[in-house]
Amino acid sequence: MARTLEVIPRMNPSDPLQFYATGYCARSMMIKSTRRLIWILVLLCMMIVSMSNAGRRNTLPLDGCDSLLALTIQPENGTIRLSWYNYPQVSSWIIYRATLFSMADIQIAAVVDDTNTWLESPDYIAAHPKAFYQVAAVWEKGTPGNFLIIEDFERPFAVESYTEQDITPEQWQVYPDGAYNPYGLCLELYGNTWKRERIDSIRISAESIWRVAAKCNVRGECQAFGIADSANELWYALWGTEIRRSGAWCTTYQGWFPLNQWIEADLPVGQDWMARFGYYPAITDLLFANDNDASTGIVRFDDIRDVTQAVSLPPNARFQWRITGYPTPDTMQVTFCSMGCDPDGSLYRTFWSFGDGSASNALHPVHRYHAGQAFRVTLTASDSMGRTDWITQQVADTVAVAGRRMTALFTGDVMLARRYEWDNGPGIIPVNGANAIFQKMRPLIMSVDFAMCNLECPLTLSTEHHPTKLYYFKGRPEYAAALTYAGFDFCALANNHNFDYLSQGMVDTKNTLDTLGLLSTGAGENVDLACQPVFFSKNGLNVGILSFCNRDGSWDNEQPFLAAGPSKPGFAMWDRAHIERTIPAVRPSVDVLIIQVHSGEEYAVLPPALASLGFRSQDEQVQLPVLLPDTSDRALRRYAMDLGADLIINHHPHVIQGLEVYHGKLIAQSMGNFAFDQQLTETFHSMVITFDLSVDERAGDFLVHPIYIDRYIPGVARGELAGAILDYISDLSRPMNTCVVRNPGTEIAAVLLDSVGLFRTGTDYVDTLLLQDRNGFAFSAPFRMRGGGYVARVHAETADSIALRIGKNILWHGNIENEGATPWDLNSNYERYDTTTAFRGQRSIGLNRAGGGTNSVSTTYQYRSPYDRNAQHTMMGWIRGNNAREAQVQFEFYSGRTGNNLQAQQTIQNSFNGVFPWTQVWDSLAVPEYGYFYNVRVVLQAPAGGDEGRAWFDDLALIQWQNWDSQPLSPAFPNDLNYIQVRAPAGTRTAIVSYRREWIDVSDRIEPDDEGHHH
Repeated sequence: MARTLEVIPRMNPSDPLQFYATGYCARSMMIKSTRRLIWILVLLCMMIVSMSNAGRRNTLPLDGCDSLLALTIQPENGTIRLSWYNYPQVSSWIIYRATLFSMADIQIAAVVDDTNTWLESPDYIAAHPKAFYQVAAVWEKGTPGNFLIIEDFERPFAVESYTEQDITPEQWQVYPDGAYNPYGLCLELYGNTWKRERIDSIRISAESIWRVAAKCNVRGECQAFGIADSANELWYALWGTEIRRSGAWCTTYQGWFPLNQWIEADLPVGQDWMARFGYYPAITDLLFANDNDASTGIVRFDDIRDVTQAVSLPPNARFQWRITGYPTPDTMQVTFCSMGCDPDGSLYRTFWSFGDGSASNALHPVHRYHAGQAFRVTLTASDSMGRTDWITQQVADTVAVAGRRMTALFTGDVMLARRYEWDNGPGIIPVNGANAIFQKMRPLIMSVDFAMCNLECPLTLSTEHHPTKLYYFKGRPEYAAALTYAGFDFCALANNHNFDYLSQGMVDTKNTLDTLGLLSTGAGENVDLACQPVFFSKNGLNVGILSFCNRDGSWDNEQPFLAAGPSKPGFAMWDRAHIERTIPAVRPSVDVLIIQVHSGEEYAVLPPALASLGFRSQDEQVQLPVLLPDTSDRALRRYAMDLGADLIINHHPHVIQGLEVYHGKLIAQSMGNFAFDQQLTETFHSMVITFDLSVDERAGDFLVHPIYIDRYIPGVARGELAGAILDYISDLSRPMNTCVVRNPGTEIAAVLLDSVGLFRTGTDYVDTLLLQDRNGFAFSAPFRMRGGGYVARVHAETADSIALRIGKNILWHGNIENEGATPWDLNSNYERYDTTTAFRGQRSIGLNRAGGGTNSVSTTYQYRSPYDRNAQHTMMGWIRGNNAREAQVQFEFYSGRTGNNLQAQQTIQNSFNGVFPWTQVWDSLAVPEYGYFYNVRVVLQAPAGGDEGRAWFDDLALIQWQNWDSQPLSPAFPNDLNYIQVRAPAGTRTAIVSYRREWIDVSDRIEPDDEGHHH
């Protein structure tokens, strides 16, 4: 359907021998001949409804394109030659002629095959002073009524019991009253009945579409239609309270169609069968199910047809252009003429991407460019049925070609609803406006040519929400202006919340984005619209984007399900069938193809102990995030790369997962959140990826920017927090053989598309650690290794009986610095960020309490966090006091993320009194049976009397350890390890450790060149 054309040579409208007409205009043309004046009426692309009934379709006027016409009419040897553009799927052309303008005396002049030109007879020209012509196409398919009846139950037929499922085999009948055809018959199943009908084999192909008429009077457990060959079966669930999760079941329509009325369901049997079984079959059986193990259901079937040749044909996108002036020496004006047509309807939408970052919906636009450059222009044409076609051409002023490069950016999930509107009081949007959500991120987003996000909420005023979803939300349409304020150019709509307010909410969202000039794709009124690509062009580079999702609600039986079908709105399904249909079709038309995906698992499942306590496995009660993508998810993303994608961006898990380089191209396995209102600490850290696009490298020079969502507002993380997020991403990416690295002390990381042979530099360190006896051994306190880079080697230089372990700090805000996050709950006048004293850095948490009382003051994290209970952990920190009483660090264990479910409270080492300098405390954690979540509390009791008591806390860390090892350690590169601990025989007082930190110098990749590009 899609193709790329070279530049069409410019036409010379002054040539008296050439006149051009389009497929949309009906206009009289005067040709001067040596013999006489002849008038010719040309109507192109008139659809032949059937071979015996030719009909005329209305055409649209083509104002402003008089000199850009689609038909060439040339005098030739005393007669005339008609030439016209060819169109796909046309088997032949019929040339009609008449002597009256009304075509009342119309006759067929000729039928031509495999050509788009015809020469009139000189004798006819000589005999007729006036001639009017009409050229019509005979289409290979798309003719209404051109279908094959497979079964309509009007003739005798036989059904068999479906093995092991036909519990009440007699409860079916041929129903004589109330069929799809009111005067015909239909098949009715009214018991726990499954039937099979043998038919003469029917070969299906990739394009095969069957249409089934069905009516459900009483909903059962599963009411479905199926097809089978000798080896496999394919089922389509239409109604039912239960969900079938077998791969042989298609559940797209389940729950969508109403009860008590006949419906038509279009079934893409060809692509569905191929996607599941890998071949195109000869169908020998029809299957019917009315599963009612514990309920009563009634369903009827009728008029099963092969409508492959009757479905709507896609439009044909074509255009011409020419330079129509130079308003200034540096500006050229180009006039575009859409010359497409739709064989079975009227075009209702054209969308132009002009190649310089601007776009238009006009039918025949006029656009101004910088002179002396070349641009890739894409026209997308859509018809009223949602079918689309697109074409790309190069528009050039001279032989000069633009740089054909641009910069781009993508983020994680964006929603503008729920707690943004109300969070125990008016939220951010009613108080500060929606723009406030993006204010911190706007400079980075605006710095690139093209910015993308996943918009995970409908923007609508509709009040009819999805009837069965547990979580649904919406924002108001006016909130979309904040997306343009932020600098976004594209929003992916294929996700599991776009349909929260059903079809109306989805359409309102799309229309709102269209009005603001924001590109979007991934959802639509049918599967063709949902799978439609969008194009963005700038600097002569043409980028195509597709958007898919596979979280359709079927796992939780949230009917109606969310994926689009031929007869149902929703999102474009992320599966083999849909990507095989779309990616190869779009690939030839673009320089770069980007796929936005919504797939994978949210967070993680509950541990068995929590499930036994009655906790629900849902958004607000989870344990550990899923850090690596599922094997099948990875495989499908890689397959999309094999089909032609250049970049895959995945969303949905709400937590960041690693990055994977596959055949030199990037797969972002999960981008996490970007602007979201969740209160789960593992969703707060995220990333934004900037990159370069070019015609040669396609997508490359990927840079990772660390993001922290602070009280629902995203911002760029700084300092050690930035480093912790980036090193965490490096650690997640390494198992997928991908290297994400940064220079020491920097706050941006580079993705190495090829890390083979890259030189690693580094620095060696030696430190002497003090040991103290505990629990039968001598231990060092956890030691934060000096320097920057990634730990490459650790070695104990003393006795062989010494063991080492290395670990990572998972308490990323324990240094109390101002790095873009405010996670500590400072909610009284007795607690503060204190910049007058700090153990390390610029500030600490300061607590104070007046003497003579019995009250205490404490500060905790705002939210509890999950952790890996199977790993060994040490909590540590530094405390300083002045007239302090019982100053201490406490570690609290909870069985739930919220609520009064404290399981244990552990004081870290000791509490301190009086005046004392900065003192380190540390302890291994004793994890209780149901301690699945933790919080950290710093506490000061009021002095018994006298002066005010004060305490300060700094450099808190929760270290997750690897196993003890007596051998030198060489952790994989890169990693997020930064602490070591020594264990020696009791009585040992010191230990010497050496370690090396290494890195790959990527400073040249991070610093942009003069044009803003990275290398």
